[in-house]
Amino acid sequence: MSQFTENEIETIRGGVMGAVALVSQAEPGFFATFKESMAASKALANAPQEFTELMKQGGMVMPPKAGSQEEMNTKLLENLRQAVQVASKDQPTLEALKSYVTAATQEVAGAAKGVSPEETAVIEQVNAVLNESGTAAPQTQAPGAPQTEAQGSPTADAGQVSEAPANGELKFPGQN
Repeated sequence: MSQFTENEIETIRGGVMGAVALVSQAEPGFFATFKESMAASKALANAPQEFTELMKQGGMVMPPKAGSQEEMNTKLLENLRQAVQVASKDQPTLEALKSYVTAATQEVAGAAKGVSPEETAVIEQVNAVLNESGTAAPQTQAPGAPQTEAQGSPTADAGQVSEAPANGELKFPGQN
């Protein structure tokens, strides 16, 4: 992971932290913010050591300037897209980024009062960006999130559609 320039590290950090912030902002609340910050920190502590060290480099990550919440969301998703692109030059970094973002967004969403529909919608947007590079994000279940029919179902892998990406192509379990 040491092969990244200072600018590339900042791109990765900004994209990753922005994705977590998006989920946190989906259902704001004063005390929820503290719980969500702790959840993101816990997820980072469980990330691979080299990725954790990369995320700790540099100063505070500042959000992009935006005139509206919608514009902010668009910019943060674009920052994540750029982070994935930069990280893709090193497969272990890319996998660590995807794994951390997936785990952190799920943990943050479940930190306060369970996972809200707004948080679920944002997580789906984040996962869509993570999946654009061709490698699916790890699927994890948020604490307190309701279990979907496909999760835990013995027939979930028996030819059922597992996801419908934004590009409209249907993928079946085990199909790349």
